[in-house]
Amino acid sequence: MSNYTIREMPLFQENIDIPLTYTHDASTWDHDYPTTSSMTQHGLIRLRVVLSQSLANDLNPQHNGLWLRMFDSDTIGGTIVSAGSAIADDVNKGRGWYTESVKLDASVSGPGVMFQGSQPNTRNQSGTVSSSSGFNGNAGLFGDNVQAGVGFSESTSVSYNYTAVTFDNQSTTQLEHLYRMTGTVDDHSDSYSGPSDMYWRETDAIFHHAEMRTPPAECFNPGNLPIISQGLWTVPETFEGTIELKLTFTIRFVIALQHDTNAVGDSDTRWWWHDQVVERTLKIDWATGKIINADAQEVADWLKIEKNSGASVVAMAHKLAGAPLQQWAWAQGRGNYFGCPVDPTSAPYDHYDFANCYNFLQRFPQYAGDLSSLSGLSGAWRKLVANWSAISKAYAAGQMSTVDSMVAAAHD
Repeated sequence: MSNYTIREMPLFQENIDIPLTYTHDASTWDHDYPTTSSMTQHGLIRLRVVLSQSLANDLNPQHNGLWLRMFDSDTIGGTIVSAGSAIADDVNKGRGWYTESVKLDASVSGPGVMFQGSQPNTRNQSGTVSSSSGFNGNAGLFGDNVQAGVGFSESTSVSYNYTAVTFDNQSTTQLEHLYRMTGTVDDHSDSYSGPSDMYWRETDAIFHHAEMRTPPAECFNPGNLPIISQGLWTVPETFEGTIELKLTFTIRFVIALQHDTNAVGDSDTRWWWHDQVVERTLKIDWATGKIINADAQEVADWLKIEKNSGASVVAMAHKLAGAPLQQWAWAQGRGNYFGCPVDPTSAPYDHYDFANCYNFLQRFPQYAGDLSSLSGLSGAWRKLVANWSAISKAYAAGQMSTVDSMVAAAHD
């Protein structure tokens, strides 16, 4: 058996907030419904990527690899998807939304890099689903196409009981995993095949008129769904240069409305889908095992988009990524223009300023680990950095007055 060196790359973590809004048309859906014109709910993805290199001391090219997992070594509390409030928590239980599926795609590209397989290695399975990452080719974890001897001694195993979710490994040439809802409630745990199954029917509808069923807590709504996906790619021993890892999450929301037409169980129903796609690309310097930061030009181009501009986010981007100290501004006789100088110590003063900084780290999450370097810019930045997690949580929850208070306190 060959000797291996396991080298952990920097932990990548990001919380992505997804607001979802739909409009209630009171003129159409007017029986026992509130007059509220719209409702906004928030879903959350906590995206966590752990990358490891397996480097063989025997220099056998089949023994070098890149290991991706979406959870920590000691817990399944890594990448998590939440769909917000339960569908029946809304007024009169006649409208709501839920997460129907989450699809994860991961691809690794580079000369000679080959996908060897992924875990869990199962198709259409619910109940207890296990993911084991010993990745010893002789153990047959990846099927018939595994190269003999591919693997390393590091082992990480987790399992989760998906009582109302089915896991489906659709991987062929790259990692493709699908987590999808398969149940509703009570005696209907096996009934879900589409949105129409969320409505009470026939005799049951008399007792639940103008109501929709609530997805089970074990499903996406309202609980958090742990993602336990991982994969392995082999890398040639002679490889030099950059490897690119691209992650794509596709979250399918279903928005549902039910209209009680006569208060005894007859109703009209409507629903529609919304696919939210979240993409992240990480570039890895194979020689050092480090994630390469975005080019300064890429950051500068993003800041040239007017809605992204602001003194505090430019100061942040300058410190973290070397971006030019320039922003959009307005001048008499000139109108809006780009190129106004920015004080390199500028800090957020309200939730609008903070939003720009928050969005910068959403777009370029590889800089989140360097946030502490902003503490040296000013006393306000030092306080903001110390409280950044709490402010971000309040912002993600839509608590703008709280954000304003916390940001203002940093300037006291």
